[in-house]
Amino acid sequence: MAVQTEVILRGLDRLVEKHHLLKHPFYRAWSNGTLPKERLKVYAVQYYQHVREFPENLRSLASRTNGELRALVTENLAEELDEVNPHPKLWREFAKAVDVEEQDLDFCRLLPGIAALLDTFEELSANGSFAQAVAAFYVYEAQ
Repeated sequence: MAVQTEVILRGLDRLVEKHHLLKHPFYRAWSNGTLPKERLKVYAVQYYQHVREFPENLRSLASRTNGELRALVTENLAEELDEVNPHPKLWREFAKAVDVEEQDLDFCRLLPGIAALLDTFEELSANGSFAQAVAAFYVYEAQ
């Protein structure tokens, strides 16, 4: 690995550590068992939209890459769509466990933050520079 790549990865890792999503009050409350179930239900419905779309983002990015990077993206896609436990199926099971109705997962009104997340990953995977896309996907998967 080139020295420049190592420096970039260390910088990204520091940013992930500083802003890791598990440090957010929402995730702390969830981990501590103090998050109200209604908030967890909204989260399950909203975040499912990203979980459902993420494989398409990976496909889009893979179609623009080659070599080692394509292999890494394809490997990530295979993990997302595991034959036994694809991530969207697992997320649907989680949502069901917190009493979310199936139709709520399929026909929800997106909150602005989730809409922005979906737009960002779609744009980066299809049109962003490789540096932007790889950094965003790396930071997401690192968490």
